[in-house]
Amino acid sequence: MPPAPARIASYNALRTVAAGHGDLPAALAVTRQHLSDERDRALAADIVTGTLRWQRSLDVLIEHFARRSLATIDFDVLQILRLSLYQLLHLDRVPASAVVDDAVDLARYARKASALQRSQ
Repeated sequence: MPPAPARIASYNALRTVAAGHGDLPAALAVTRQHLSDERDRALAADIVTGTLRWQRSLDVLIEHFARRSLATIDFDVLQILRLSLYQLLHLDRVPASAVVDDAVDLARYARKASALQRSQ
């Protein structure tokens, strides 16, 4: 099952910003173009801006629980971890089970081998 559209859009926007291929306003503008539902647009904007606002704190937690430096974590996986952790910690209307399911689905969407192997 594909991830929720707002989470795909959030993931793509975060990748754009983190890779230096665009700034936040430009990434959000592109995100809005790909989402027809206003609720998805609002959720994606919240996820992206919140993840970037809390990135340092999220990174500390990721590094602590991964027990390795962020530099050793795959770029795409790191974006997925950041946006998922932000949702778990800061969004109370999104069930934790939905966040975790979408994180796995996003890893499949990103064509990460470890996620693809487990899906078969």
